[in-house]
Amino acid sequence: MRKRWAGGIAVALLASFGAVNVLAWNHAYALTHFVEAGTRTPNPEDLTGLDKAKLLFTGARIPKPAGTDWPREEGLAVSHTSGERETVGTIFFFHGYAANRAQVSPTAAAMDKGGWDLISVDFRGHGDSPGNTTSVGWREAQDVVEVVEGTQGPVILYGFSMGAAAILRATGPLGLEVDAVIAEGCFGRFDTTVRQRFNNMGLPPWPGTELLLFWGSRQMGFQAADHNPQDYISKVNAPVLVLHGQDDPRVTLEEAQALGQYGELVVTPGLGHQQLAEVDRAAFQAAVGPFLEPIGY
Repeated sequence: MRKRWAGGIAVALLASFGAVNVLAWNHAYALTHFVEAGTRTPNPEDLTGLDKAKLLFTGARIPKPAGTDWPREEGLAVSHTSGERETVGTIFFFHGYAANRAQVSPTAAAMDKGGWDLISVDFRGHGDSPGNTTSVGWREAQDVVEVVEGTQGPVILYGFSMGAAAILRATGPLGLEVDAVIAEGCFGRFDTTVRQRFNNMGLPPWPGTELLLFWGSRQMGFQAADHNPQDYISKVNAPVLVLHGQDDPRVTLEEAQALGQYGELVVTPGLGHQQLAEVDRAAFQAAVGPFLEPIGY
């Protein structure tokens, strides 16, 4: 009888272990592979208790972010606005996860200044760019390099959320040289941002975080636990401004402070996971203006 009980328990444990890994594989795949159409699963902090329970078994559904009517260039989709006089420099804008280049238009509008070219890019798998996958900033960093490299005159990079992670990797480990970097709403460590997703759902982060990172790494072909902007920023050879919302539910203040020790940090009370320019343009310009003044902005 005891042997039967022991055997039954062992089978049940193995079945549970297998089921949990299948769920983790499905969740990792769903978060990095966009579907063609359908209704997007709301953010974890916006889900009801019943929705959260369903999500555990179904995984997130994230349609590929739609494109815009803005002009396209070959390869990555790019929109470009020229200043009214001779160009004195270029500002590149990079959007966040599961969005498109239109997302950062409030910030681009706030930085629009005569003589500066404004260029906004759809990352691979987003908007009008080809593909349907995302690596949450890892491979997107190469997109940044390909778009920016060779640009003449002062160059400023702005990135929001995933876009911020991408520009820090591009200007850190990948060695892209620019004149200034503005990183807003950027996570410090990828494992921390995954753990925060579980916290927002009211679930224990262990072992889900470890399983998502494990299966996501194998699906995407790189070690997800090594995707850490707080390591990248220490290698950036340009002034960095870190913008953070104190009420951001996805990026903790501690993460922002870890980034801010390598540059200038501005924390805005009452701001969530949002662009400051979208909520308070004057406050954004007050933070950015003095930071960029030394390069002639």
